[in-house]
Amino acid sequence: MPAFTEKFISQLEGQRGHFQAVFSSDVCSPLEERLAGRVAANWHKLPDELSAVSCRPSAFYAIDGSEATRNFSNASWLLVCQGLLLGPDTEVPSLELRLVPGNVPGAVVDSYCSRLMRWLELRLALDHIGRLGGQTLVLDGSLYSMLPHLLYPLEALHGQLGCSDDADLPIRVLEAYLDLFEACRKQDILLLGISKTTQDRVLTHTLLHLPDDVDRISVDMAEHFEMLPDSRLPPDAEALQRWTERSPGWSTPVLLGLYSFGRFRETLLSEPSRIAESFAACSRYSRGQLENIVERLQRAPAVATFHVRFADGDDCIRVDVPAYTLGCSDTLLDLSSGLGPLEPAEPILRLLQACYGGPTVYNAPLYAVDRQVRLSNDVVDGPFLSILRSVVAPDIRYNRSARRFL
Repeated sequence: MPAFTEKFISQLEGQRGHFQAVFSSDVCSPLEERLAGRVAANWHKLPDELSAVSCRPSAFYAIDGSEATRNFSNASWLLVCQGLLLGPDTEVPSLELRLVPGNVPGAVVDSYCSRLMRWLELRLALDHIGRLGGQTLVLDGSLYSMLPHLLYPLEALHGQLGCSDDADLPIRVLEAYLDLFEACRKQDILLLGISKTTQDRVLTHTLLHLPDDVDRISVDMAEHFEMLPDSRLPPDAEALQRWTERSPGWSTPVLLGLYSFGRFRETLLSEPSRIAESFAACSRYSRGQLENIVERLQRAPAVATFHVRFADGDDCIRVDVPAYTLGCSDTLLDLSSGLGPLEPAEPILRLLQACYGGPTVYNAPLYAVDRQVRLSNDVVDGPFLSILRSVVAPDIRYNRSARRFL
């Protein structure tokens, strides 16, 4: 056998200092020194576990999805997305199937699949919103992260057989998000988006750049900070692992407005009609309907996000809620990012503590729905592929790279 282990050890020895720095709490630069103190100061003890019983009485409903892509020998792509709404006396499955021609770029296929998956999950929530009044709805994943990526069409799908109607899928997903925010607010539904992992830098960016005498970073301030070098700003997950002693606790909520909107920030503020125009040629919606969706986005609530570690040494989860849940009236356009209040988040923390079952079961409702909705390779490459062959053509097969693993 080739001596790869020896090569690995040699490479690791040569990079020992770098590896240790990333996993150590030691600060390595003035930037890290400033940030470490601020992260520690914005890490708080969890509410007393005994008080978890006093949290808002609520039934939990959870929605999760799972997706699979397969590339056939003729270069076309199969997309399978399935979602599940699970709650008391409730089990509602849904599935979307697409065949994408092989001349659609792979990066577009990936974007298409992620947006189709989110659309499926949001539709599950909206189609059954009537049974959720006064309860808690948990979605898997962030409520914020996809929003900036819903302002441009999937142009490569336009005119493609079988998926041309989905070229405007991003703005339909955006509309579904806005509908869900409004419906949850109107029906007193506590809406939570929970991410088990994150690569974002919303907390570290905000804590590093926030002036001492204010609690908001304005849009103008954010544009100035973007001109500054920011390459060594660690992601939130790294900072929280290094500078909180890996102790149980939670971070000060960060309010997210136009933080991640990049080149669309100025467009939303001064030329929102350009976004509607970009969808006009490929959407089933009228120009007026498209402009209405963009106008609703301008009025949409900011999103508050915080991180929680329930047990010593455990990984953090990220929790997103509409900002109005914490009593904040900020809209997306009001700020880039900022810090939110602590006290209104405590009832949410108590609910989450009651749902914590250990490092694997970080949220019991999501854990339960994940186990039922997960799309395994055995299902995709077994029954689904067999059904496809029986209905379409018996000689359908994956491309050579995929076949070698079956």
